[in-house]
Amino acid sequence: MKQNSLYKWAGAFAASSVFSFTAHAAQAEANTLETPDGLIEVTGSGSASAEPELVRLSISVTSRCNETSIAARDANAILSNKIIEVIERYAAPAADIPGMEPLIATSGANVRQTEYSGYGEDAKVICDNKWRASEWISGIFTDLDKLPAIQDELLRLIDQESVVTGHAQTWAEIAAPNFDLKPETNARLKVEAQQRAWKDALGKVDVFKSACNLEGLRMIRASEPHFSVTPVYKAAALGQPDHSTPMRPGAISVDAEWNFTWGFDPSPNPNCITGTAAAPAFH
Repeated sequence: MKQNSLYKWAGAFAASSVFSFTAHAAQAEANTLETPDGLIEVTGSGSASAEPELVRLSISVTSRCNETSIAARDANAILSNKIIEVIERYAAPAADIPGMEPLIATSGANVRQTEYSGYGEDAKVICDNKWRASEWISGIFTDLDKLPAIQDELLRLIDQESVVTGHAQTWAEIAAPNFDLKPETNARLKVEAQQRAWKDALGKVDVFKSACNLEGLRMIRASEPHFSVTPVYKAAALGQPDHSTPMRPGAISVDAEWNFTWGFDPSPNPNCITGTAAAPAFH
């Protein structure tokens, strides 16, 4: 295999790659780059990680069973504005998260509908043809140590300010916190994970080259790399009641998978193709 600058990429060798090996005994065509006698299909995997740098809290505010659309809108706005005031005190400065909005508030539909509790045969009408309004609010915070205090303050506010007047109700719900990386960190980790996926794929191809004495090995095609982002939590301390699975992940992992197809010239080691050769030494 001809060495090139791609071999110089840095990165850890990932042992979790999946690969398959197929050979075709058809006669070689004139253009062997397009119709090689044999193919090696390799999936390279690589990962890179960093500690979480920000957290996003999402809150839904709902008002239902109001007599008028204005009443529903106003009741929803009162609680929403108080929640926004809390988020604004703690939200990350815009300069710290370029390309992201520290605070987003989006109004939902203001509709007249019948409200129910329960489902199926157990469903009961709460109010008939009354007005509902909703708001979705999200804030981004970079001081992760303050997250519990922010959540506690928001929950106290929601408990104090939620309203029940007759059938009319206004309340809010906080979703589980979503931990993430800053855009520049995410971009850097994607490059590192992709480099490691490339080196992983090369390592698998080299195993077959050396084990089967393949000649004329060349890359035929490469897919677009696929990326996924996963929070990584430390294991809970078993048997210790004062420990539990942490809410905050220890790291955010960016994982890459990259598919390649390599061709080789006709008449490689026939024993390797038929499976009678010694098994390659995988590492």
